[in-house]
Amino acid sequence: MVNPLNLVKGRKDKLKSNPVFIIPLCKHCYCRNLGNSNFSVRRYSTHVIIRPELDGNCFICQNFFEEILPSIIGQIGGQLSEFKEHLPTINVGTILPFKFYEKEDYLRSMFRIRGNTNIKNQINLQIREKIINATSCNIDHNNPEIRFDIVIQDDLTFTIIQKNKEFYLLGRYRKLKRGIIQKNKTKGNDSRPDSNTRELDAYVHSIESFVNKIIYQTYKPDSFKISWTGGEDKNSLVMGSGRPFIVKANGYIPLIKERKLFVEDGIEVDFERIESKDIEKIHRYKQAVKVNVMLKGKMHGDLGLEEKVNSLVGSVRFDIKKKTVTRKIYESRIIAKRGENIELLLYMDNGIPIKQFIGGNDPIQPCLSDVLNLECECINFDIMEFIQSK
Repeated sequence: MVNPLNLVKGRKDKLKSNPVFIIPLCKHCYCRNLGNSNFSVRRYSTHVIIRPELDGNCFICQNFFEEILPSIIGQIGGQLSEFKEHLPTINVGTILPFKFYEKEDYLRSMFRIRGNTNIKNQINLQIREKIINATSCNIDHNNPEIRFDIVIQDDLTFTIIQKNKEFYLLGRYRKLKRGIIQKNKTKGNDSRPDSNTRELDAYVHSIESFVNKIIYQTYKPDSFKISWTGGEDKNSLVMGSGRPFIVKANGYIPLIKERKLFVEDGIEVDFERIESKDIEKIHRYKQAVKVNVMLKGKMHGDLGLEEKVNSLVGSVRFDIKKKTVTRKIYESRIIAKRGENIELLLYMDNGIPIKQFIGGNDPIQPCLSDVLNLECECINFDIMEFIQSK
């Protein structure tokens, strides 16, 4: 009969003669996977021991938590320190080396560990918590104003990619002097601070150049694009609340709590922040236009002139890029007469070509020349007010 004591002694002697596999883990990887419990496993006659203290490089993260993570947090904190007036909402994501997952999966399969958070989630959580404590920024997982994507290579070098939410500004400009063009002949809409168009724009007195200068100097986005909602002649004045336009900016723009007014020779521009959902209705507006018209010829007396001008109220149809467009005139009346010239006040939808509507040189129905049965010419026109449609 075999003595049980001898059997136990034989097993102990056998274990002593076989190798011991020691797995060092940093405190972060140890607590994430094993918690406060003591684990050991014997497999293939090898005694595997987990050491919670760090002895050399951590088996899973290679000391990432202790040596690399503080540098990442410091760099992100430094970028966020530039924001003084408004702290943006942020989110953080990471791309880790595959070997991090591979080694953690190996350890978990060995001890049959299931349901614990993984290394990626712990890294993201620690970065977010430390940044919140250091900067007081808030985390927004769904729609952050700034997202930081951290890419970590196999040698633990890293890059931080900052992705800024697109921001929209509603601008309005007033033109108080004649002779100022709206847009430059050079392409300056999709702008970068180092582009050649910036230098060219500096020599052009235009609405676009002034807007470009404001955006560069005040808001400093990575790039931006201006979307105009309409235009007018070089010699037209723009009064009232100003013609609206949209600036789409790639890059962080600080919160604007109130409209901010900028003034240059003959130009006034103000800005306010809007959301993308508000853009569509910005393009729908009406405008009050004062038009100076020359009548080339004489009518048989003034009988019926005012009635014919008033009859222009209604739909106006014209072609743009081989497409027929319909807009409306809500009011049309004579406000002054001086010799061969008459001055009209038109309350109309945005987008009606005014000179074409007066002279009828291009296909448009109706037009003043046809209604009066007399050749008419638009001398100039001024935009008196803009009324936003509801």
